[in-house]
Amino acid sequence: MTQTKLSWLFELLWLAFAAIITLMVLLPAIGTINGEYLITNAFFVFLTVTFFRLFLYINQVPYLTKLWARVILIAFLGILFFQFMITIQQFLWDMDNHTISKFLTPAKAFEHSEAILDKYYYFKSEFLLFAIASEMMIVLLAIRVVASMWQYGPKSMNR
Repeated sequence: MTQTKLSWLFELLWLAFAAIITLMVLLPAIGTINGEYLITNAFFVFLTVTFFRLFLYINQVPYLTKLWARVILIAFLGILFFQFMITIQQFLWDMDNHTISKFLTPAKAFEHSEAILDKYYYFKSEFLLFAIASEMMIVLLAIRVVASMWQYGPKSMNR
């Protein structure tokens, strides 16, 4: 196999690994938490794992070898940062102004057993953990991309 095919295979394996990690983190909350919040949380977990990998191995990513791709990534990260801030603020507003029933599925909305409450508190904790972690990874990845652009220069990236 050529180096390009191996690097794309490595990317696909990392995406599969990120999807498995996301599923493992969300497994306790599936079936209990409302789908809207669960999908948002899955997005946070997946992007946190993916951005962490990009942060560590940015020079080995095949689709970031060109300067224009890195500039687009920085712009995308800027937009994503503010969108995530809005999403986190909306989640915190919902937690402050609504009951636990808003976060639960309709089948579990009126069942406030110990197990349901434990799943809710687990979800709330890991939602905030991965939301803040994704915001931090966005900032760190943007700094890393800019640093790599300065380190290697535009001539070495546009080969």
